[in-house]
Amino acid sequence: MRIELFGRAGCHLCEEAMAVLQDARRRHEFELVELDVDDDPAWRAAYGDDVPVVVIDGRRAFKHRIPRRELERYFVRS
Repeated sequence: MRIELFGRAGCHLCEEAMAVLQDARRRHEFELVELDVDDDPAWRAAYGDDVPVVVIDGRRAFKHRIPRRELERYFVRS
């Protein structure tokens, strides 16, 4: 499973999302990629200030906050 976290520096919601994902890595194996939306004009256009966005295996899964229970459901499915 590949999880991408689109965010930006200084974003407190992005930091919270990363903490949830790091916690999940203690229990599950997955590739975690952190991407800064300001590094790519296409990402900036797609997400603007609407971060963080979590993409799991190419599909948008969460925006702003990651409910832990909902995240756990992805690991049960895989």
